[in-house]
Amino acid sequence: MNLNKYEIEKLIDFCGRWKEKIAQENLNNNLAYYYDKFISAYIIFNAIYSKVCNGSGDRDNATNKIINYIGIELISQNILCPSENEIKGILHLFNDYQFCGKPIPKKNRDDQHLKEKLESDNEIFKTQGLFWLIYEVRCNLFHGEKEYEDTQKNILGRLCTILERINNFLIEKLQRQYNIEQ
Repeated sequence: MNLNKYEIEKLIDFCGRWKEKIAQENLNNNLAYYYDKFISAYIIFNAIYSKVCNGSGDRDNATNKIINYIGIELISQNILCPSENEIKGILHLFNDYQFCGKPIPKKNRDDQHLKEKLESDNEIFKTQGLFWLIYEVRCNLFHGEKEYEDTQKNILGRLCTILERINNFLIEKLQRQYNIEQ
């Protein structure tokens, strides 16, 4: 990663504007709120991993390289542990919700594999599962593979909480790494 302090300051400013947008979102608990909040949080996440990761593509950066950038131990302490309730809530949704794309048999196997990772006691597998899930939900929303239904609130609400933790951690890490005042 060959970024200079000025580029990181611009990135953090960009993220700050999106964080303000999230904070101003309507709190009326409707479906549009959850879509807007997830998409806004994902834009922050995408902006960060696009700058700090040098993977072989977007999926690789979002699901592998960003994990390497943060580190498993730090993810466990700062993201997995505080997100335990959200992850448990997501696991309960696997019976009623298909996460990996369109309802075809291969995707059902992907969902089962994803669930196994999230249930794992192994921090590496659980971390991989969490970042994979976030990316799959992003793909579903951005590419229109899921219907606009109230059932989406359950997953989006939990993932928004987790994504905000990830984003806040990444921003703080960049501020420390580049000696930028918070």
